[in-house]
Amino acid sequence: MELYLSGSKYTTLVYDKELVEGFCKKLKVEDYIINSDLTVSVKGDVVWKSVGIKRSPIKFKEVQGDFDCSHCTFKSLKGFPKIVGGDFDCTFNYLTSLEGCPETVGGNFSCGGNSLGSLKGCPKVVGGNFYCGDEFTADDVMKRCDVKGEISETIDGNDYVDGWDDGEWDEDDDEWDEDE
Repeated sequence: MELYLSGSKYTTLVYDKELVEGFCKKLKVEDYIINSDLTVSVKGDVVWKSVGIKRSPIKFKEVQGDFDCSHCTFKSLKGFPKIVGGDFDCTFNYLTSLEGCPETVGGNFSCGGNSLGSLKGCPKVVGGNFYCGDEFTADDVMKRCDVKGEISETIDGNDYVDGWDDGEWDEDDDEWDEDE
């Protein structure tokens, strides 16, 4: 269920049902519905691994499972789902804003490793933990979001910076987990 794209072919929103369907197939999303407004509702997970794409060319409405777009080149979360039933991970992109983020995340929310100036646009409710790197304090998060779990700078005790050198992923780093 991963999408590897390079170049800037997908830089604008797609407004054609056949193109939306084609993109979902490239993303290897299997159980989805294209709604009348051309938004996409997904019953499972979306795992997005792309290079050279700055924003989603399709608009997601809801993803019932996890939505993982970590370690990509996104500069915008426009078009991302409003509701994610599982975890939402947008770590290590080129985001300067969380606008376009899901309003509700049923599991964990992770946004560290970006260049965020504020938490404006972050989810209103996170059912699990909220991981924001060292960019924001727990007080910053609690002012904007109802977090049911913990607020942390790390994921499972691992610093966000492991494996990263000057904003580039070091593929030779022994801590990289191919299954993520």
